[in-house]
Amino acid sequence: MKQLHNKHKGSTVWIVGSDPTLDKYPNDFLDNELAITLHMAYIKFPKAKYHHFNEYDRLEFLKKEYPKIKKKSILVAMPFYNRTLEESQELMKDISKTYSFNLHPYPPNNNREDIMSKVGFDFMANKVKEAIKGNTDFGGYGTCLHAALYNAILMGATTINLIGNGHESKHGADHFGKVEKLDKVMRPQASDFSAPTRAPYMKRGTEAIIEGCGKLKIKVNWFKSHDEAVSYV
Repeated sequence: MKQLHNKHKGSTVWIVGSDPTLDKYPNDFLDNELAITLHMAYIKFPKAKYHHFNEYDRLEFLKKEYPKIKKKSILVAMPFYNRTLEESQELMKDISKTYSFNLHPYPPNNNREDIMSKVGFDFMANKVKEAIKGNTDFGGYGTCLHAALYNAILMGATTINLIGNGHESKHGADHFGKVEKLDKVMRPQASDFSAPTRAPYMKRGTEAIIEGCGKLKIKVNWFKSHDEAVSYV
């Protein structure tokens, strides 16, 4: 990731999750935008500039079903979550363009509850300053969005637009149409996004990073639906 430090200085970066609101966007919505897709959002927007991965099974699936992804620019946490470095390197060996970063779950003490306290919240907020300087050592609380936000900041974004990142289920679904069906097969035992063991921690971590962005004049527009955003400056 250090290669991308300030590569897009002053730019607007879109970060795209895969929640159900993505069904409302046309497939060419991001064709002329600088964007980072998160995991399965690749299926909706394969033409995005960058594609983020820190979960092994997602990239493994996409490589098999959408082999063109091997030629894309991949932002990757090394090693993947709950995988060894050797396993991670093996999966990545045929990807042509990779930019790696470190991702630590539940910083600073590997305790999910930290984000509900000043310790974890301030840690995540202060990481924004480090990302601006090019530090690629990130933390996250149960969602890939957190690392992607730091990556966009590292790249030099001054405005970040979040779509498909509501951190909650919609009408019983966690993902947009096509991916919702795939996800039920890939992860049949996974709890949904609105579960009390997930949603509060993901949202709180995102709010911490947004607060850190505001202190440094980085604007974040968080789209809770396809046509309604909450803006933070």
